[in-house]
Amino acid sequence: MLKQVQEKMVKETGFKGFEIGNKVWLEGTNIKRPYDSRKLSPKQYGPFEVVAKISHVTYWISLPETWGMSLPLVVVRLWVLNCVE
Repeated sequence: MLKQVQEKMVKETGFKGFEIGNKVWLEGTNIKRPYDSRKLSPKQYGPFEVVAKISHVTYWISLPETWGMSLPLVVVRLWVLNCVE
């Protein structure tokens, strides 16, 4: 069931996926950080490096050790970092 939902999401959104080593931004909506106000806290965090690909919609990213968390993240929470060089 979960695999079918993931495949449907990829098909509907045209998602291409990330490669190991890509830099991505993490959505900050549900991340508890030490800010007094949710309104003033950052909306995105990053950039972070993609360390491993678990499935076509789930990735490990390198988070700072001070965050005290290490979880696989679903694509909905990640954005590609577009660098202009």
